[in-house]
Amino acid sequence: MAAWRLAEPLLGLWPTDRPTVLPFHHGWLHCGNERILRKLIERFEPRVIVELGAWLGLCTAVLLEASEARGAAVVAVDRWDGEWLLEHQCDQYTRDVEALQMLRSGLNLHETFLANLWEHRTRLFPLRADALEGLAMLRAANAPVDLIYIDADHSTEAVLQHILASQEHFPNAVLVGDDWCWASVRAAVEEHVQQSSGRLRLHSHPAENWWWLEVVVAVPEAELSERPRRGAVEFVPGGCEGHGHGEHSAAHHEPPGRVARAPKRKQSSSMEHARTQSSPT
Repeated sequence: MAAWRLAEPLLGLWPTDRPTVLPFHHGWLHCGNERILRKLIERFEPRVIVELGAWLGLCTAVLLEASEARGAAVVAVDRWDGEWLLEHQCDQYTRDVEALQMLRSGLNLHETFLANLWEHRTRLFPLRADALEGLAMLRAANAPVDLIYIDADHSTEAVLQHILASQEHFPNAVLVGDDWCWASVRAAVEEHVQQSSGRLRLHSHPAENWWWLEVVVAVPEAELSERPRRGAVEFVPGGCEGHGHGEHSAAHHEPPGRVARAPKRKQSSSMEHARTQSSPT
């Protein structure tokens, strides 16, 4: 299968030099989430994977590792703005004291993400934008998105908006997300499936904390090709050559976060318990 790359130099998503901040690995990734992501990537062989809500790149590293053999591009969409999160989503971080302290300390989330995943810039495209803006930009860029991992704002309204936008721009893409134990996430996903008129089938696992939507009735490729596509920046078929960072092949580097992943899973399990205990039933 052909690899895909983005004409990234036109966007300037990566700086010329590695950020001077030290790599710092923190995040939430249940082992069940990792299993389902690997299974879905193996089954559907996505050309482009989009992650909505990337934090410091713990799950991003898994997406890169799981899709490495297929040469898939991974686009991480996130604001990476601690002040904005404290103002608009602070209540969603109160369950994790460490994360809240990180936000209040002024940690540069964007530069830390870049430092954590610097070796993967041949296939990883960190798009600093709101989730809805990022999806629209990728649609305009003619990106062949086949899988979208939704893990940004967990409010019902936001999750529903992210699902609707994903379906609008990439109707045949597989949608998958975590935090099924959050009542707000369940409400959004179930509402969308109920309104899909049988086009989607919901799969979920409460114990492993994931959900994904299977497309039962796909939009014909001919119909998709007729949709208007425009944009100065486009995804083009090919490998990493000409990307500007070709000397750093992801195939020769251990994915960052592998060593730190085990303790973070342990932390994630305690997070899930807190979420379950505090979420309305």
